[in-house]
Amino acid sequence: TTDSTGGPDQPWGVKGTIGDTQINWIFNKVIPQTPSGYSLIFVTHIPLIADMSKGQPYVRLRKAIEQIPEKRNDLRVLMVLSGHMHYDYTSYENGILHVVSSCNAYYQDLHCSPLHANDPKVVPNTDNEQSFDYVSLDQDLQHIRMVRFGPCADRVFNLQPYRMKAGETLSLKSEKKVREWLIHDSRGNVNEPLPGYQSRWHWNQNIAKIDPQGTVHALTPGESVAIAIAEDGQEDYFYVVVE
Repeated sequence: TTDSTGGPDQPWGVKGTIGDTQINWIFNKVIPQTPSGYSLIFVTHIPLIADMSKGQPYVRLRKAIEQIPEKRNDLRVLMVLSGHMHYDYTSYENGILHVVSSCNAYYQDLHCSPLHANDPKVVPNTDNEQSFDYVSLDQDLQHIRMVRFGPCADRVFNLQPYRMKAGETLSLKSEKKVREWLIHDSRGNVNEPLPGYQSRWHWNQNIAKIDPQGTVHALTPGESVAIAIAEDGQEDYFYVVVE
């Protein structure tokens, strides 16, 4: 998403965004012409996670992406990949996986990530000078793998959500030995109003809870993200839908 918006005084970090030109191009030309069976990944600067971006263009794009399976059930949206917030975060909303990755403008913001409050800061002229990901798709295992170069961790995203009913339990399994299991709601985790990039996260657990063995306890309808932190630091992400 690269439409230029705002006047000459608009900060560069939000000048490249999504506008009507690209929305119309994506949904009037790209989607209708995409061959059957293809999977789609959307790459944006500003995240489309509901807690993060509430401006009209972002809401419109998010809703349009969520409607793709209804209009083209032969296509699949794998992920919306974004940055802007300077730290890693993931959410699963209305059937869409949202992944935010950190970047080199991370110097004062590393503590914002709930998983990396005590990690080394990005420091010029050191091994932590830069932060970027190598992204690969594992079709056999239905995973998206993101190998991290720089601070924070490798991440593995399981693309098939787990569906439960309130009161049910489900045991998750990670591919590595797990040091810690976590879970958080997909919505309502950000402090309001957003105080710039120094926003803090509250990890709510109203939808489901998880015990140290990786057993999910469904509480009430909604969407949650479960995270397995391996002994080597790798993070495995699982998506739980309580119906």
